[in-house]
Amino acid sequence: MVDTILALSYIVVSLLSAREDPTGNRRDTDAFGFVPIVVINLPLVLRRRAPIPVLPVMLTLQVWYIALGYWPVVNSLGALMATHTVAAHRPIRVLAWCVPAVGATWLYAGLAADGGSMSTVVAQVLVIPPGVCRFGFAARRLSERNAQ
Repeated sequence: MVDTILALSYIVVSLLSAREDPTGNRRDTDAFGFVPIVVINLPLVLRRRAPIPVLPVMLTLQVWYIALGYWPVVNSLGALMATHTVAAHRPIRVLAWCVPAVGATWLYAGLAADGGSMSTVVAQVLVIPPGVCRFGFAARRLSERNAQ
């Protein structure tokens, strides 16, 4: 139930974000544009039961959304939650692909964005996904210590 509420919350936030493109350089979110937002964030319902498939599915769909010309940042929060979940529930060796996968998606978004600052994108790639993984890893360690 909690994961369903979380997924719905991320969908609502992403739908609201889709209406705000501060650059004005992206495709307006039309009725069709709302469908991928729901589809991209819906896998969060399964994030704790199947964190490994959820993240690549979300990232793949996010790349598709960006390729359609919509504002790239709209679905970033859901992918970060999925990244945190992988870090919190799977061994650290699994994280070796998470950070590069999220980073590659963000770099693609930066390249696809008109008028964006690549230095900002690169800085975000180097700081945010590893930071989210660190918090997820810390949550896992705390949970393990509490269980002991």
